[in-house]
Amino acid sequence: TSGIATFYDLRVSNNLTVEGTTTTLDTNLIGVDRVEVGANSNSIVGVAVTQSGTADIVRLYDGATQRVTVDDQGRVGLGSDIPVAHLDVASYQNIETLRIRDRHFNKYLTIRGGGSPNRMVIDSYEGGGGGADIDLASNGSTKIRIKSTGYVGINTTGLYPLDVLEPTNNAGLIS
Repeated sequence: TSGIATFYDLRVSNNLTVEGTTTTLDTNLIGVDRVEVGANSNSIVGVAVTQSGTADIVRLYDGATQRVTVDDQGRVGLGSDIPVAHLDVASYQNIETLRIRDRHFNKYLTIRGGGSPNRMVIDSYEGGGGGADIDLASNGSTKIRIKSTGYVGINTTGLYPLDVLEPTNNAGLIS
């Protein structure tokens, strides 16, 4: 068949190859085990979604529960149906909300709820089970170090429970 043809209830038993551009309107895939994209290109993206309206671009569900959202502003929600920031990560019941991991050194930093409405917890772990130091840096230079021992160093490595060094003349302010 060439030109425009209309088919109702079309069944393809083997492979279907479509060359060129296809247009589908309001298509629901029902009873599908998976949809797999086997892209093989060095210049064209494997999957592209273009949203010309104001609805979400992507929603991923686990059953009836929405787990991942990308809205029309590019905000990503993980566990958040309506993201309110560029990355909105939400969790419940004192589960880790965010984990940042360094696979090379087997260390990670987690942010989670603290078990009460007025508390958030930032934890650091090493693969062996102990805590890791947390450095807050600016331009690659550590400004504040929170040691796994609980000692805090400001402009220094934290040799004492609270160790503050004045940065311009290296004079200790509090030790």
